[in-house]
Amino acid sequence: MTSQTGWGIVITGLIAGPLTKFSSVQIARLGIDDPVDAISVHGTCGILGLILPAFFSTQKLIDRAYGEDYVTYKVGRQIGVQLIGVVSIVGFAVVVLTTVLTILKLLPGGIRIDAKNERIGNDFEYFGGYAYPDWHEENENYKNKKEAKQELWDRQSKRSQLEMKPSSIMRNSSLKKQLSKTRQEESKTPTGASIA
Repeated sequence: MTSQTGWGIVITGLIAGPLTKFSSVQIARLGIDDPVDAISVHGTCGILGLILPAFFSTQKLIDRAYGEDYVTYKVGRQIGVQLIGVVSIVGFAVVVLTTVLTILKLLPGGIRIDAKNERIGNDFEYFGGYAYPDWHEENENYKNKKEAKQELWDRQSKRSQLEMKPSSIMRNSSLKKQLSKTRQEESKTPTGASIA
């Protein structure tokens, strides 16, 4: 049973839609990992859903929801009650989550997955396949780019190490050959190839 008027529910929905999108964008900008927009939907819009009934209710609806003469409806008083509810719920959630996450962090392995599985996803690690058909291709492209970058980095590091050797050591023919070979390998790399 609702304690809001029909038009109040419509207005709440019209505000909640854009608010969800706005909240989602802000959460992403803050770098918070929320892939299913739980904070935006349940947090931000949940708070909206707690506050707006104070504006869109009537004494008749309150009596029908909670019993006659149980609550006297006045907008200003009801906003205060709703805000106390918001603060209580957020406070409770923060205390409980902080406690639980602190305990989990102390356990071996912590609460995060390793960097490799964070990139490719736990679906592959635990179930042997990808949840989304194109994820495998995307992951392979990422892996190939990463390997190409690493190869380029290794070649550049090897070359700079060889060039930094003192000239007396560079007279050694094996080092000269190694540097020459590294330069030849670099010259064979196609000039149009880009490594993103």
